Amino acid sequence: VLLAGMYGFPLVLGGVPAETLEEIRKEAESMYVSFMSADDARNASENAIYVVKAVFGAGFAVFFLNSVMLTWIAFIATAWIQRKMKREPEAAPPFRDFKLPFHAIWVFLVSFGLVLFEHGPTYLVALNVCLAAAGLYGFQGTAIVVHHMSRSSIGRVPRILFWLMFFIT
Repeated sequence: VLLAGMYGFPLVLGGVPAETLEEIRKEAESMYVSFMSADDARNASENAIYVVKAVFGAGFAVFFLNSVMLTWIAFIATAWIQRKMKREPEAAPPFRDFKLPFHAIWVFLVSFGLVLFEHGPTYLVALNVCLAAAGLYGFQGTAIVVHHMSRSSIGRVPRILFWLMFFIT
């Protein structure tokens, strides 16, 4: 989380440097001009710049969710390796027990409301908090599905098919 803040907030608040955006714009325009008119290529390259700004505007949320997910994966991998080495792994709570505190919904709702207002300086911070909370609630929803799948007596093949459909859609 500290690394997410250290790398994500400067990216969110400072944005992508103008020279980098200009490089991306020129590169995109040179690609698009080969199969469309110059005006359409300029519009398409502006759309590419808009997408880059939007993606990097949510830098903290992406770093935060990745750090949470990678920490959990590290715990699971370390426990697996320790069991292979005949050592007792540190107890990590199973994924199916993951849940957010009840009042965390207010953080999500307030940040979502601020995103809807699109007020200048608070917009990017609210967007990142909203995306991080939405990602955590997505993890919680997946944990609920895992919990109920583990309680039911569904065979291996239907379970695999369910998860394939779940992640594909």
